[in-house]
Amino acid sequence: MRRMIFAFLLMFFALAIVVGCAKYELPSNPSPYVAITPLDADENGVIDGKDVQKIEAGVSTSYQSRVLPYFAKAGIKLETEEDIWTEENTNILKHKLTVAEWEQLIDGMQEWNKLRNQLVVTKAAAEGKPHVTDSGVVRNLAYQPNRLVPHLDDGRYILLTGIGVPTYASKYRRMADDLLYKLARNKKVRIEYDVIRTIKGDAYLQGYMHTNDCFVNAEMVARGYAKAVPSPPNSKYDSEFKRLEEEAKKAKRGIWALADDF
Repeated sequence: MRRMIFAFLLMFFALAIVVGCAKYELPSNPSPYVAITPLDADENGVIDGKDVQKIEAGVSTSYQSRVLPYFAKAGIKLETEEDIWTEENTNILKHKLTVAEWEQLIDGMQEWNKLRNQLVVTKAAAEGKPHVTDSGVVRNLAYQPNRLVPHLDDGRYILLTGIGVPTYASKYRRMADDLLYKLARNKKVRIEYDVIRTIKGDAYLQGYMHTNDCFVNAEMVARGYAKAVPSPPNSKYDSEFKRLEEEAKKAKRGIWALADDF
C-alpha cells in the first residue's frame, strides 16, 4: 500500500512539474511596433477614391508591358492571371530567363501587384467601404513545422510571409502559437500581398496580416516570438523584420529571454 501511495505521489509531482513548466506569461506591455498606415493612404489614413479608371489603366499597362513579355519569351501562354505563379511556370521561367530578365520580371510583378492593391483600396474608398486588400476572420492555425499559417473562416490558409517560429518539436513553439492567437484569433484581419500570393501548389496564400490594432507579422518578431526569415521575392518588410529581431534579441524579449536562437 505504501509503495502504491508513494508511486501515486511521485506521478502527481511529476505532472505538476510538467504543467508548471508549460505555463508562462505573455507580454502585457505595449508593443514596441505600431500598426502601419494602410496601403496608399495619406498620413491621416484617408484614401482617395477618385482615380479608379486611371489605376485600372495602369494595372493593364503594367501587366501587358512588364509581366506578359517574359512569360511569352519563356514559351508560357497564360490563360488567366491566376496561372502566373504556378510551380510549373516558375520552374520554366527560372530555366528560360537570364538572371537579369528574372530580376526585371520580379520588379514588374512588384509594380503590377502594387497597382492591383491600389485598385482594390481605391474602389473600396469610392464605394464608401473601409480600406481592404483582402480580409477574413482567423479561426485556427494549420500545421507547418517552422511557419505560422492562420486558417481563416472561409477555409483559406495564410502563411505569414517573412517570419519564422520554432519547430513543433521545440518547447517554445506553443508560446509563438499562443501569441498569434492572442493577437488575431476571432478577429477580422486584412491581408497585404507581395510579389507572390500563393505557395505549395496554391494551397496557401501568403502575405502580411493586419488587425485594427497591429501588424501581426511585425508584432510577432517585435515581441520575440518569431524571427526574420526572408522569403524572396516577397521581401517588402525584410529589413524591418530584421531590425525588430535584433531589438528583441538585445532586449531579451519573449523566447530570446530563454534561448540564444530558435
